[in-house]
Amino acid sequence: MSDPVLDRRSIRKYTDQPVPDKLVETLLRAAMSAPSAGNQQPWHFVVIRDRAILEAVPGFHPYSRMMVKAPVAILVCGMPGHVIPFALLPVGYPAESKKPSHRYHEERVHHDTW
Repeated sequence: MSDPVLDRRSIRKYTDQPVPDKLVETLLRAAMSAPSAGNQQPWHFVVIRDRAILEAVPGFHPYSRMMVKAPVAILVCGMPGHVIPFALLPVGYPAESKKPSHRYHEERVHHDTW
């Protein structure tokens, strides 16, 4: 049986299939359901579909080449007084298939002290 947490893989190639607004809304609803300290919910989201913006991202973010092919990206921002970009997430349908890669290493787990 597959486990969506442990079997998750990073996708770098996407199809041209458009991502429906309703699916993006579902992702945003899930994100906004996350707990926050004191229920402050200090987040805002920028949904980016503009191809020119998506294609420009790798020019200033060295680990974001996949944005060029993603149909949508969601910019997660924190708002403790002013906008702080926190994460940029590509959203799309995978054009590649990757097997799970289990990376648990017991020797990297420490309890109470190093």
